[in-house]
Amino acid sequence: MMLQEALRRRVKAVDSATLFLFWLLQVICEIFTFQTLVRQALTEEGIADLPRFCLFYIAFGLQLVALVLSAIADVPPEREEVVKQNPEAGAAFVSRITFNWFNR
Repeated sequence: MMLQEALRRRVKAVDSATLFLFWLLQVICEIFTFQTLVRQALTEEGIADLPRFCLFYIAFGLQLVALVLSAIADVPPEREEVVKQNPEAGAAFVSRITFNWFNR
């Protein structure tokens, strides 16, 4: 992932579709574990494995933050002139696939 991010910055890309998809799939896959741990905590009197429970929710929260941050476009200052002429050039991946850049 770090190599992919370095290549993206070298080409001066605004965002990374693969990085967004990685975090999206990561969060989707972890939702099942999230649900299972919540159910176990609610049905049992106490949490059997407290360190695992706490670490999972900390990691899941950080994954959600990474997903939100990967959806934001990072426009370098030298490309701001191009973005003013063509809004799609500065749009994030999510905005491009939903045509949200068209509203600018």
